[in-house]
Order: sequence, then structure tokens, then C-alpha cells
Amino acid sequence: MKKLITIFLLVFPISTYAETLLNYKTDIEKCDKQFEHDMDGNLTSAEMIAATDSQVICYESVAHKIIDKYYSKQSEPMKNNLRESIIAYKKTANDMYNPDRCYNECGNLTALMTYSPILDFIENYIEHLTNAINSDF
Repeated sequence: MKKLITIFLLVFPISTYAETLLNYKTDIEKCDKQFEHDMDGNLTSAEMIAATDSQVICYESVAHKIIDKYYSKQSEPMKNNLRESIIAYKKTANDMYNPDRCYNECGNLTALMTYSPILDFIENYIEHLTNAINSDF
């Protein structure tokens, strides 16, 4: 019985900790569901861009939540670096989706397309944060 209690005491905190980290995946899913809701219906290009920008902000807030909880000693510089990275990534993605030869749709279409790599970047950032937290150094 003592062994069973010892195993429980060792495993329970680990599973609770892992469960806490998994909750960030549900936060990302909430961002995605909100985005789908925002994109439902006949939207103007400006409304689609606003909805996509809201999704980026939502993802960023998930990253901030992790940073505040697990990186409190360096949270402000990390948040600032993330914000600067997102801005730089937007500029880079905008350049990428605006080739020399562009068609009539390029303006609004490319504005929407630039968000895909930005969202990928933030999702990867969150994944790397949680991997670092889970690492055994």
C-alpha cells in the first residue's frame, strides 16, 4: 500500500502539471472557434482582416498567459520580444505575398494570406514554450 501511495504522489503532480499545459491547446482551439464564428457570414474584406487580426491577438494572449505563469522573472522582455517578432513577421509575410507581378485581387487577398505564416509562427512559439517547460534540464 505504501508503494501505491508513493507512486500516486509522484504521478499525480506530473499529470496535473501536464494537464495544465494541455489547457493551452484548448485556449488555441477557443481562438480558432472564435475566428470561425467571426468569419461566418458575408463579410467585407476589412471585416475578414479584422477577424484574422483578432485571432493573432488571441494567440498572442495565450502565449502571454504561459509567459506570465512560467517565466515571471522575464515576462515583460519576453512579451515585448514576441510583439516585435510578430510585427517583423507581418512585414516579412507581407513582402512574401506581394510579388512584383500582382493581380487586381492582390491587395485584400494578400493581406489575408499574410496572416497564415504569422499564426503558424505564434503556434510554434507556444509549442516551444511548453516544450521548454516540460524539459528536464
